[in-house]
Amino acid sequence: MSQTKRSVCTQGKRKSTTVTCVCSESDKFSLTVDMVPYKIHSDKLMVAKIKEIICVVDQQKIDGLSFEITTKNKGGDVSLAYAVRMAFAKAIVSYYGTYHDEWKKQEIKKLLMGFDRYCLVADVRRKEPKKYGGPGARARYQKSYR
Repeated sequence: MSQTKRSVCTQGKRKSTTVTCVCSESDKFSLTVDMVPYKIHSDKLMVAKIKEIICVVDQQKIDGLSFEITTKNKGGDVSLAYAVRMAFAKAIVSYYGTYHDEWKKQEIKKLLMGFDRYCLVADVRRKEPKKYGGPGARARYQKSYR
């Protein structure tokens, strides 16, 4: 009889970037972003944002977990880093809420919300679509009288 691995899937969004994170049980901690381990990833901002979450949550709480992060629609570098951070933090909270008790989940959630609210809550600001009569959403072409 085979045992199924316990896993959860979460999503993080920032501007046009969409990131999914699959958190599953494993022997040791591992985190890959698009099949590249996070410690050797070329994007230093993303690595720093991931390390922030690891420090806030505490390494011991995520030692037996494996995280596989995949990006879908890549926007800019900064929005990608924040979307990865959000998906990673939401995966930790969701895993503890699903497979552990509610008290541990609320404790981790409180730590993350105290550190930065946007680790768990999506930023709803989006780019306003362009309209006619100007170069952007609100700007209008300059009027010339002569």
